[in-house]
Amino acid sequence: MIIIKFIVLLLMIFAGSITSAESEPRNIENRKDGLSVNFLYLYRLNSNISDRSRFNLQSMESGIDWNRRINERLTAGFGLNYEYSSYSFSGRMKGLIEDPWGDIHSVKLSVSFIIEPADGFKVFVSPYSGISAETGAELSESLEYGAITWTSYRFSPSLTLGLGAGIFSKPEKISIFPVMIINWRITDRLRIANSQQTGPAGPAGIELSYKFNRFTLGTGAGYQSKRFRLDEDGPVNGGIGEDRALPVWLRISSKTSKAEFNLYSGLMLAGRLTLEDREGREILSENYDSSPFFAINLSLRL
Repeated sequence: MIIIKFIVLLLMIFAGSITSAESEPRNIENRKDGLSVNFLYLYRLNSNISDRSRFNLQSMESGIDWNRRINERLTAGFGLNYEYSSYSFSGRMKGLIEDPWGDIHSVKLSVSFIIEPADGFKVFVSPYSGISAETGAELSESLEYGAITWTSYRFSPSLTLGLGAGIFSKPEKISIFPVMIINWRITDRLRIANSQQTGPAGPAGIELSYKFNRFTLGTGAGYQSKRFRLDEDGPVNGGIGEDRALPVWLRISSKTSKAEFNLYSGLMLAGRLTLEDREGREILSENYDSSPFFAINLSLRL
């Protein structure tokens, strides 16, 4: 019932603000002045972990972003994001552990700066900090922080490319990964660009989209990783859980000057669940079968 009310609320908000407009992927290197809010609901159907166990996932995410152009060379931003993920397990992982985790809460605070040292060049720097933990976890052991930085160059009005890196410190693990920036308008209707900030993979994905009169169709792929501290009174007291997958999706969206509404349908591929003890030593790790998912995203500019 809560989920139905949430979806109806999003539809009502969007329906009240529709006018004719064109839609395109919101590339992470293009940040407009002002305040925006984002909502995402995602439901992942049952994934078989083994003959003995399976799980499904429902998650809701909301975020606030503010950006301001300070001068012709500098843009500053601020972001606050909250995600609630509810896992439901049946059976025992490897026949050993039942219900390894349940409700996960993630809060992240970030600042960002875009510097334009010369015409066509952009340098982006964004440190962040936050908490990712199951209900009942020790918050002091659930801290995570990191930063993303990249440099892009606008080769022409229709092509921007860039490279960078992200480094993240999560419970008992440090990760470094490359970042690719792309915004290529192949034709007036066809584009390849980084995926939505709030979507199945966040900005860690690439999407090909085609724009119609009022709608946009897109298909993309990305990488998703959730790592979090576990309940002090759970099956692995104060341990660590991790869920990794490669989402691929189809998207249909409509956009106005103030709102954008996206519907997603896709698959989570190459999924893997890992359970570790408090110090980050692996207890067990299992692949899970590909599973379909559906998502709804609403973005509003205030």
